[in-house]
Amino acid sequence: MQAQEKLGEFNEKISNFPSIFIGHGSPLVAIEYDDWNDKIGNFIDGLDHPTSIIIMSAHWETEDTIEITSSRYPKQLYDFDHETYPDTLLQLTYPVNGDSELASHVKELLSDKFSNINLNDKRGLDHGSWVPMYVFYPNVDVNVIQISIPKSFSPGQIFEIGKRLSPLRDNGILLVGSGNIVNNTKEANFEKKYTETDEWAIKFDQWVNQKLIDLDFESLLNMTNKAPFSEKALKGLSHIMPLFFILGTFNNKDTIITLFDGFHYGNISMRSFALIS
Repeated sequence: MQAQEKLGEFNEKISNFPSIFIGHGSPLVAIEYDDWNDKIGNFIDGLDHPTSIIIMSAHWETEDTIEITSSRYPKQLYDFDHETYPDTLLQLTYPVNGDSELASHVKELLSDKFSNINLNDKRGLDHGSWVPMYVFYPNVDVNVIQISIPKSFSPGQIFEIGKRLSPLRDNGILLVGSGNIVNNTKEANFEKKYTETDEWAIKFDQWVNQKLIDLDFESLLNMTNKAPFSEKALKGLSHIMPLFFILGTFNNKDTIITLFDGFHYGNISMRSFALIS
């Protein structure tokens, strides 16, 4: 099935759970409401309530092991430069529950493919997880577990994690990848949220979007070799890995829809999309 550029307004309830890639940008999205919040919130409001959420964030990298949060009450990590952000952000609390049974089930689903998998009852949720959840579900009424990105894994292996977890979509589980398609912070202008975007960032972002429209996952998995300006746009793979996680959850009934298309701080792509059936 061909992907679609836009779904438009999400007025009808979507019964089958999608998978979502969120361009999470700065943690300030939790307190600075704009069109990104409006578009993402509009989509989430069109969904039934999930039983739990599994999220892969760009901000939890491990070495060779897949780690899964298993605490009943995961900590909220303020894992960013405190001096850069206002006290208002540091005072936000998101006391979400974990889901130890789901964490164990995730481990089982992955164990026939991957050998190094650990349940981690010490790790909390980083800002790449709790900030989007704060925007999605401000009432803190859905359980969340987080899964790590092993540094040694290829895009194809991250894709495989998503593929193994895809059946959970039929069980009321919302799968989320949280990163950014363009995330070279050295090329961002954090003094101006809405400033001009450089051509290299636009071309890379549009290349990724076109491959999503074409369902050309092979090219996406090899974007470091095929995409224009990939080295400058990515500056490492951590923020793009959650995209591969979500692509792995694709099934042949899915359509890919754009939730948001735009940039913050010049060159931070906030592009977000969903896989819906």
